[in-house]
Amino acid sequence: MKGFAYRRVKNDVRDATDLADLLRMGRLPEGWIAPPAVRELRELVRHRASS
Repeated sequence: MKGFAYRRVKNDVRDATDLADLLRMGRLPEGWIAPPAVRELRELVRHRASS
């Protein structure tokens, strides 16, 4: 993903092509959505830290 920064030509078509290539090669990192319990704990810490 960091390799996208070096390109001189940057547009949606080129980005989509590069992402599709990474997906085909199995090199696209997976996203992770925290489970509800973890999100609740994060919210508590965030609220407490901002007080």
